[in-house]
Amino acid sequence: MSAGDAHLPLAGVRVVDVSRFVAGPLSTFFLASMGAEVIAVERPGGEQSRLLAPFGRPEGGSSATPVDGGMSVPYLKRGRGKRSVSVAIDRPEGRDLVQRLAGVADVFVENSRP
Repeated sequence: MSAGDAHLPLAGVRVVDVSRFVAGPLSTFFLASMGAEVIAVERPGGEQSRLLAPFGRPEGGSSATPVDGGMSVPYLKRGRGKRSVSVAIDRPEGRDLVQRLAGVADVFVENSRP
């Protein structure tokens, strides 16, 4: 949290976000916008929503198809204000890391299938 965020309603709240695609990351984007510290946990290789069009071009403008060095605009919008870490949750050491993160979080967000 920066000094400028101290006045926001969720300042000091830590959120661990292991959600995927649109709904979960959008909800934690709103939490980050209200001052929460959001730690987004992505699988190795990145979140699926990194593949959503349009894509920002490195030289400016956008493209309907992926471009070298470009990034998904919807992914960038939902990721704003968050910290991000890549963790292999399907491995024991990855699960352990996420459990430790959850242990120091105020909020844990997930939207996985059972």
